[in-house]
Amino acid sequence: MYLDQRIREHTLLQAIARTNRTYPRKEFGLVVDYAGVGRELAEALVIFEKEDLEGLFGVGDIQKEIANLDYWHKKTISFFKRIDLYRGRSEDILQQCMEILEPEDVRADFDVSFRNMARSFDLLMPDPVVDPFLKDFKLLGIIREGAKNLYRDERLSLEECSKKVEALIHAHIVDTGMENILGPINITAPDFREKLEMKGNTKAKASHVEYAIRQTINEKISTDPAFYGSLKERLERIIEEDSKERKDEAKLLIDLMDLGKNEGKRDAYSRSLGFGNVGEFSIYGLLLPFRKSMFADSEEEQVVFTKSIIQSIKGKRVIDWTEKEDIQREMRKEIKRLLRAKGCRDEHLEPLTREILDLARIHLKDI
Repeated sequence: MYLDQRIREHTLLQAIARTNRTYPRKEFGLVVDYAGVGRELAEALVIFEKEDLEGLFGVGDIQKEIANLDYWHKKTISFFKRIDLYRGRSEDILQQCMEILEPEDVRADFDVSFRNMARSFDLLMPDPVVDPFLKDFKLLGIIREGAKNLYRDERLSLEECSKKVEALIHAHIVDTGMENILGPINITAPDFREKLEMKGNTKAKASHVEYAIRQTINEKISTDPAFYGSLKERLERIIEEDSKERKDEAKLLIDLMDLGKNEGKRDAYSRSLGFGNVGEFSIYGLLLPFRKSMFADSEEEQVVFTKSIIQSIKGKRVIDWTEKEDIQREMRKEIKRLLRAKGCRDEHLEPLTREILDLARIHLKDI
């Protein structure tokens, strides 16, 4: 609020109180006094008890907030004390910072420190007292954005800070041309390789591919538990082997890139078996552990049986069947009947039926 005329007592208090009305991403209100009503404000406030005035930020509190900013600046920048943050290629510096922030607990601590620093900035800007801290703050904002995108950690979203801070950091990202370097990549996107080339050295590229695969797995594992569960196991095995054997970074990148191609291979394999889509193929995947015991180790027999399961479910569907327990009960009975006829053991019958129906709700929902 900007005060450009003299007001007193109740009118003055009513005016400044409006600045503290709540709103998302707004922690406080600011009053800029052009008329010089400090004395009138002091007189108006004298009628209140000290505890009633708690939280009121006055001119005398600016020095305290500057001290807070200095403290949180030192604490936040100290996460990267072993790195020269202003010497070298931006991509290489960013990668070193990402390695420091890889452990989740370290990111959580960094988040707390940055938020406190950002709050002080928000309180003090546009006062020139923030100028000595501004260069580091903008760089720390870039690092935070990079960690959020690489590790898919939404706790680090700048949307959790004030709009003023968010606008400052995003403007700096654009000005420095870091948008493509910071942006996340998607292994199934047409421009995947093009964006990967922007990520710096081989080690940085391997990190981005790893976490892109992790994101894909996390997003899609419920749609095909067998395939994405297997993909996750293979990813963890590659990362564990790299940790133990210290693979050449180029070899690690190649291994991860090959792993990332598995989705395309799955789609092609699904079509070759005659499935209409990867949703149907996901039910086939659930039956893979039982190929020897139920299908005499025959791929063809497993495919035929999977299609019979799918047809039995499709045959019982009605509009909004996923909301109708009686329809689902009939589906479960039929699935169990088919599984028993194929020699499914009793201990596997219930969980396998449940998993098949779970996938049917996702992939066979619409008639």
